[in-house]
Amino acid sequence: MKITSKTHTQTNILLTSLAVAELLTIGYQSKEDEELIFPWLTPEDFAEEHTLYKAISSKTAYINKVAASITQKLGIRRFSTHAIRHTFGTTLINKGAPITSIAKLMGHGSIKTTEIYAKLAQSVLDEHVLLLDHQ
Repeated sequence: MKITSKTHTQTNILLTSLAVAELLTIGYQSKEDEELIFPWLTPEDFAEEHTLYKAISSKTAYINKVAASITQKLGIRRFSTHAIRHTFGTTLINKGAPITSIAKLMGHGSIKTTEIYAKLAQSVLDEHVLLLDHQ
């Protein structure tokens, strides 16, 4: 999947086998690599940078509104595309992915931006200390 970020770079993000299975379950049909998985944007949206920014902002606000309505009914307090993005970064940090890789995946121009996500769970910190036991 290709994502255009604020840094004007494109990033390829591999979908996990679980994500692919879920997409197939909901009826997603295989497409060419260059096609969008979630075709909420139209070719016209890509005409110029400002048009694309407005389209992405509008679609994101709509997705957040619908998702918040659904998750509220399920008893989930906070949900947004930003929360999903934050969870993605934090989960990768906690699973031991190098911060440089996470920065690239998230389209960050600086490691400093990615360090916001570097709040490791105590259990992960404990595991890192226990690495000293295996010398």
